Amino acid sequence: MKQRSRTILSPDQRAVLFDPPDNSETIERIYALGADDMALLARRRRPENRLGFAVQLCYLRHPGRA
Repeated sequence: MKQRSRTILSPDQRAVLFDPPDNSETIERIYALGADDMALLARRRRPENRLGFAVQLCYLRHPGRA
């Protein structure tokens, strides 16, 4: 028998979750680091790892496409 694939999300739901933001306010809110983020970076990461960790923090705020 042929298996049918199930669609969990509609195309609109998928777009909301995975498409990158398109306005500057949302981009700034997601990808700008605040004082708490900067303190976490300084306290927990070595200088050579801070950039990568900062990028991961931003990606966690808007999962989907990196």
